Amino acid sequence: MDASMNDFDRFILNEHERKLCDAAYAINPLDADNLAKWGGALLELSQFQGSPSEMTQMLKGKCCHFISLIRKSDCSLNKV
Repeated sequence: MDASMNDFDRFILNEHERKLCDAAYAINPLDADNLAKWGGALLELSQFQGSPSEMTQMLKGKCCHFISLIRKSDCSLNKV
């Protein structure tokens, strides 16, 4: 019982961190620390996926999203 509650707490904490990072990204998309926190939260959340293939799919999807964010940030930097 205690282990599952600990897992639930980890899930809630990382989901909250992910949402905070999403909000911070809307304000400042070039914040590298925020993107690193976002990636860490997603990596932790992937541990709660049912099977290894589901975990892999989630991570692949989020990595593609992360790469697109980096590309957008890089494009913004080139305009400055």
